[in-house]
Amino acid sequence: MCVLNGMTSARPLVVLVYPPIHDNVDIKVLPFGLLSIASHLREANYRVEIFDLNIQKEDLLLQRIREESILYVGFSVFTGPMIKEALRLSQIIRRDRPDVPLVWGGPHPTIMPELTVRHQYVDIVCRGEGEQTAVRLARALEDKQPLDQVPGLVFNRGDEVVRTPPAEPLRNADEEMSFALDAIDIEPYVFAREGKRCIIVLTSRGCPFRCSFCWNLMFFGRRYTAWSPAVMQREFQPLLTHGVQKLLVFDSFVGSVARVKALGEWIKAQGLEWAIEDGCRVDVHHSEGFFRTLENTGCTHVAYGAESGSQRVLDLIKKDITVDQIVKSAETRHPYSIGARYQWMTGVPGESREDALATVRLIDRIDEINPLSAHSMELYLPYPGNELFEAACAAGWHPPEDLEGWGTFRWERRYPYHEKGTWYFKSIQYSNFIRQYRLLVKMSSFTARLRLPFRIASHILLPLAKIRWKLRRFGYPLEYMAAEVVRGFLSKVLPTAENQE
Repeated sequence: MCVLNGMTSARPLVVLVYPPIHDNVDIKVLPFGLLSIASHLREANYRVEIFDLNIQKEDLLLQRIREESILYVGFSVFTGPMIKEALRLSQIIRRDRPDVPLVWGGPHPTIMPELTVRHQYVDIVCRGEGEQTAVRLARALEDKQPLDQVPGLVFNRGDEVVRTPPAEPLRNADEEMSFALDAIDIEPYVFAREGKRCIIVLTSRGCPFRCSFCWNLMFFGRRYTAWSPAVMQREFQPLLTHGVQKLLVFDSFVGSVARVKALGEWIKAQGLEWAIEDGCRVDVHHSEGFFRTLENTGCTHVAYGAESGSQRVLDLIKKDITVDQIVKSAETRHPYSIGARYQWMTGVPGESREDALATVRLIDRIDEINPLSAHSMELYLPYPGNELFEAACAAGWHPPEDLEGWGTFRWERRYPYHEKGTWYFKSIQYSNFIRQYRLLVKMSSFTARLRLPFRIASHILLPLAKIRWKLRRFGYPLEYMAAEVVRGFLSKVLPTAENQE
């Protein structure tokens, strides 16, 4: 935690909170959204403090709120367990400081603003990109002006829910996006991987494509804006002073081949390695020139959103790529020492078992073409804010009806759009992960930092996963059930084992 600007005036303080995530991975990611908002508040001469409760102790946050004159407390909230934690914290703050407005922003409040703001522990929802809205809200609260003059808000006025017009979006990353990295201690976000001090970074915002499962469409539309290398030099200088040796780029879309070339050349000029952990597309990033640039600039691996081996499913989810392009990405990459992690999704509404088997066969084909390939797979979960979510609901699935329900949201054992059951798709997911675990460690920082119970389970269950994959026997998720038994045992004997799926 750090006070921005070093101001000691009596101006009220804005507190920004990143709730605990509680997942299966022991890795910390910088709270980029809050860092950007803090930068804008600082430019407007407001005092700001950021509390990332994945790093810092909750008691420090609560003590600060009890002692200070607080303008508002802002939470950044994603769908899932972060909602549960944000509600718990909001309840404590409301009890201790009923005079302090509780403001929720981020993907979930933006996508479901009315449901969010009707909760007793939420006063205001900030919709969409929050930089300008955060500053305008601070001014309105400080000057006791009506909130209905602030774009981008949803709030309660008695029994009425008031929704103001949308705030203008960010258009130019170089001029409008900055991370206040001096607002936090960077060291806890640096982690070791294959002997290098690594950190996850963002260099752009949004995505210009139309995938029907992605929250980007609801949050950003199809806007995309990215930093130039000159601005990256300015923004990431604090990371270099911490002895970071490798940057892991985690953009939703890394941009054109020309931009990736400029990015790689800048990183190489700093004496760093790098990798693209998310944001590549097989229809954009597939040429020999692309892979040659990566090799020449010290990039070790990339990640592709492949999603499915079935062209029917790719068209259904509006991925706008072809199976042939996925294959081509592996073929063209073969002469180069660049690894690739292909990201797959199974169990989407409308997907058949034969579609899922097409993905299994394509994974095997890619491995034959290029052994420097790894594959991660997720069971589709109907997160709100996109077309595929609406399709799941239309097929008979019933989403949570309140904020508490979204806070405990997880996969279910049967969805109505899986005619022969969800277990089949879950089994493919787990079989793939266990047989791919060792390769994924090399090409996924999150897999590399998986908590101990899951690492042990992956070793124990590897022979079973290989046999089931080879025989295409996915009728029941034996690996999942066995992994749950292993994890339950280890959670009792290992104090640090997290009992989370």
